[in-house]
Amino acid sequence: MIWQRVRPPRTPEELFRRRCTRCHGLPDLSRFARRQIEGIVRTMRERNGADEVITEEEAAVIVKYLEGKAK
Repeated sequence: MIWQRVRPPRTPEELFRRRCTRCHGLPDLSRFARRQIEGIVRTMRERNGADEVITEEEAAVIVKYLEGKAK
């Protein structure tokens, strides 16, 4: 049996892209205000099943990354 090694995400952007595209396309980040980001990520984890894909620690990294990209 061949084992494929999966490289973990190296950057916050790569983490965001890998985790969030498991369930949907990437959003246009310019549509969101910085104050909205944490609530959006929380809702994805608590109500939309993303807690199976994104850990709490990863969510914190993603929030910080997205807040830096939001308007």
